[in-house]
Amino acid sequence: MVSTTDASEIGLDRLPPEAGPVVGKDRGASTGFLLSLPATLLILVVIVFPFAYVAGMSLYNEATGEFVGTANFRRVLSSTDFLPSVRVSLVWTISNLVIQTVCGLALGLFLNQRFRGRDAARTLFLVPFVVPTAVVALMFSWMVNSTFGVFNHLILTSGLSDTPINFLGDPRFALPTVVLINCWRWIPLVALIIFSILQGIPRSEYEAARVEGAGHWATFRFITFPYLGRSMTAIGLLGTLLTFNIFDLIWLLTAGGPVNRTKSLPVLIYEFAFGLQNLGAAAAASVLMFLMLLVFTLLYFQRRDFKVE
Repeated sequence: MVSTTDASEIGLDRLPPEAGPVVGKDRGASTGFLLSLPATLLILVVIVFPFAYVAGMSLYNEATGEFVGTANFRRVLSSTDFLPSVRVSLVWTISNLVIQTVCGLALGLFLNQRFRGRDAARTLFLVPFVVPTAVVALMFSWMVNSTFGVFNHLILTSGLSDTPINFLGDPRFALPTVVLINCWRWIPLVALIIFSILQGIPRSEYEAARVEGAGHWATFRFITFPYLGRSMTAIGLLGTLLTFNIFDLIWLLTAGGPVNRTKSLPVLIYEFAFGLQNLGAAAAASVLMFLMLLVFTLLYFQRRDFKVE
């Protein structure tokens, strides 16, 4: 124990009382900065720098290297394909989200029940997700083929139609068909995510609800749904961004056809870049798509009252 006199002699009484904690806080901040530095550098290299390069590219004529300002943006916005592509992307995204959420929720609730073979069912649910996109596109191209596809065979033999349906070549069916194929791939993953959330709900709450005489709907409304709400909000945002940016499946199945009925904004960007060989217009369209998704994300966070602490 240091006495008051000894403390004054060695100068401890002149140290501010907060000196110790401040030093510890500075060390903690430095440690946190060093730990986050690799992830920050990775984000800069993978996301920030490429986007800055694309944004700069959108202001130039890549063929001549001439600075053209907003000419590429004006060309994209005045294109007859731009607004229809935005509409296709919106229909594509909303349709996928609605179908995947409803079916994924139903399957997640089903998996949450105790039944024989549940573990095997969860394993099988991963199969569509791990199948490569090229394999999915090739497989369903055969299955929906108007000549030898299994779906048309079932339709004709069951008497639902007298003529085969060209699912990917008919403008009426192309977009719905591609949406359903994409949903086939992603619904099982959504179901497994919802199932994992349901597994985290305390069983005591369900038992208390049964004791109180609550039915299935009341249990779902007042116990299950509140637990799912916040997680589903984050899943909805992530699903919107990922679905809007899907290019590979659409291109492999229809290449944007027939008559542009499946030409989404990513497909239009690809055509600008590699079809028309206009990298400046493709870069401008990419920047516009980024701004659209950025505005949606900001509005989504504001609407959901997310707080970053």
